[in-house]
Amino acid sequence: MLKQKKIKAFTLLEFLVVISLSGIVVTLSYVVWNKAMESFSLYESDTRDSSELMRMQGALQDDFFEAKSVVLTINGVICKLSDGQEIEYDFSGDEILRKVDDEEWMIEVENVQVEFFREHEKQKETAGLVDEIRIEFTKENEEKPFVWKVYKRYGFSSYFDGASPNIEH
Repeated sequence: MLKQKKIKAFTLLEFLVVISLSGIVVTLSYVVWNKAMESFSLYESDTRDSSELMRMQGALQDDFFEAKSVVLTINGVICKLSDGQEIEYDFSGDEILRKVDDEEWMIEVENVQVEFFREHEKQKETAGLVDEIRIEFTKENEEKPFVWKVYKRYGFSSYFDGASPNIEH
């Protein structure tokens, strides 16, 4: 008489349960992966925007420091460097624009408010030299406004550069 050998194997029902559970795990993993990628994309965008703002603020501070004079214009200021080069900043509209020669660099902002400070009466009479700028603005999807303050300190002789002709020397 032949003995029947029992084969150890999974039943069809056990196999279907394992496939179903695997499908659920893969689906959940996919959802978590998508959320993580969305978060990373948002973080990367925020970081890029913050970096752009920091670069513009740093450029403005550097230009003020390097400038021989900072002169008020209708829409902003012009930083006049000692080598004759002029760097123009335009704060009109919903952007901050920096122009050097033929190059322009713009960042989009909202609700730009700019205050210019001229400390000495001599500045108001002559070249309109600016001592300080206070810029307040918001970025899209930001609740708290950004506030930049940039200072320029002049030597005594700077107040007399470009003095009006009616002043006697």
